[in-house]
Amino acid sequence: FGKKMRDTELLEEAGKVASQAVENIRTVHALNRQEQFHFMYCEYLKEPHRENLCQTHTYGGVFAFSQSLLFFMYAIAFWIGAIFVDNHSMQPIDVYR
Repeated sequence: FGKKMRDTELLEEAGKVASQAVENIRTVHALNRQEQFHFMYCEYLKEPHRENLCQTHTYGGVFAFSQSLLFFMYAIAFWIGAIFVDNHSMQPIDVYR
């Protein structure tokens, strides 16, 4: 929870930098400070971006597992059905019912 608060604070700071640059665009342009504001904006976004990249892989793995669970259950059911058919306990048509 602490990392999320830190990310939120950094995103707020990045928003403030962008807002200041846009509000004072004439001054920024007159003093040729575009690169400085761009650099400051990017620096505030680096840490949240890195954190989100790590979370993305975790969320992707969990989502993939949850989506494949149904197919694993079907595979197990048909495997057990094949064992029953092989032992002549069931007819092949009964496996599909």
